[in-house]
Amino acid sequence: MGESKQFRCPQCGYDFEAVTGVGFAFPQEYAETVAEMKHGGLGEEAKRFFEEHPDGAISCENVVMKCESCGEYDSRESLAMYVPKEGFVHRVPEGMWSVVAPFEGSDYVSPDELEACYDLYAEYPHKCENCGGKMKPAEIFSVDDLGNETLIRPLICPHCGAEMEEAGTFFWD
Repeated sequence: MGESKQFRCPQCGYDFEAVTGVGFAFPQEYAETVAEMKHGGLGEEAKRFFEEHPDGAISCENVVMKCESCGEYDSRESLAMYVPKEGFVHRVPEGMWSVVAPFEGSDYVSPDELEACYDLYAEYPHKCENCGGKMKPAEIFSVDDLGNETLIRPLICPHCGAEMEEAGTFFWD
């Protein structure tokens, strides 16, 4: 389940949609993204990661990113790269991912397994579409045990510096 929150600046009207989480097609998206990284489609650093760490994993969760240079926000797949904790061996998950999109027999690493069994190796080098600067995950939400997100720090408008207001929320598969 994913969540989308719309934010709007009350001063200048700049708006941003913060899309987070994963959807029903997560196992398929995970497999396609790993294959693209292994073949160099997402850069040499990602390709090299899987050459050096064939047992590595990635985060395919949608996260909010913020440019370190211009302050623009964007929602993207994290693509952070992880290595297994010592002694952990990944096995193909058994059973269904969901009733709607079962993907039985698909090889993926769930967000929960990633958090419990892997260590962060490197963040993916996202670039800002506005200025080309470095994008970093913007840790603006806290997530409770039920997956509900709460804003923990205000979003500041990159255009005028005002505090942005939440203008709506919806959930997606």
